Amino acid sequence: MAKLKAADSIKGVDAHATESQGIHTKNPGGRPKKPVEERLVKVTIYMTPEEKSRLDARARKLGVSVSALIKMKIAEEGERS
Repeated sequence: MAKLKAADSIKGVDAHATESQGIHTKNPGGRPKKPVEERLVKVTIYMTPEEKSRLDARARKLGVSVSALIKMKIAEEGERS
């Protein structure tokens, strides 16, 4: 019974796990964080409904998403510099 009392004082450990498998702490799990230079950021812009329609039409014509179209235009601008 002393073994169970010791486990009760450890955060995240239940009595059954302690009794049957020894003392274990809970694994936090989850995916590791990406390095800062690989993380994506969200950009919000405001435009008129007409501008949005033109942007959507251009992306649809090229068969890409609006985000991909904007990234393509930024890349083209970088090539001109």
